[in-house]
Amino acid sequence: MTNWSDASQRRKIMIFSFLLVILLTMMCFVLYVMPVKHDVGIAETAVANQERLLEASAAPGEQSTVPDAPLENELLKELAKIAKANDTSITGITNSTEADAEGAYIYQVSTESADYKALHQFLTQVDGMKRKAEIEQIDVTNASENSYIATISLRVFYNPAS
Repeated sequence: MTNWSDASQRRKIMIFSFLLVILLTMMCFVLYVMPVKHDVGIAETAVANQERLLEASAAPGEQSTVPDAPLENELLKELAKIAKANDTSITGITNSTEADAEGAYIYQVSTESADYKALHQFLTQVDGMKRKAEIEQIDVTNASENSYIATISLRVFYNPAS
């Protein structure tokens, strides 16, 4: 049993109790507060990255444009320019006669590329055109050892309400 009348015993118990409280406080901090701070840091970084991506996608020079008219000639010129730059030839283009409810025409673009890399680069540049367009479907066949034939279903938008 502890002798509470002895001052040195009381002092030892008080010091031990004080150290025990400090130790428990530190353990709670390390086990509960530190992980929450870490999670908050990760969430803040994720939010900052998302904001940066949103700002970059909203930059005026980076946005896709939607013309007021179909402007088919301009589209065909742009596709021909992209094809020429990527060692790809356009062998045929057909389009739907009517725009859908969203103001889009569907074009079937037949191409022949010297190699897979040229075809991939052509598709990447078509996907990144300034004019708003979506590649809906791609059918690729290997015509020969160094030639790829592709039929691309391309949905090209315009704003019919203007």
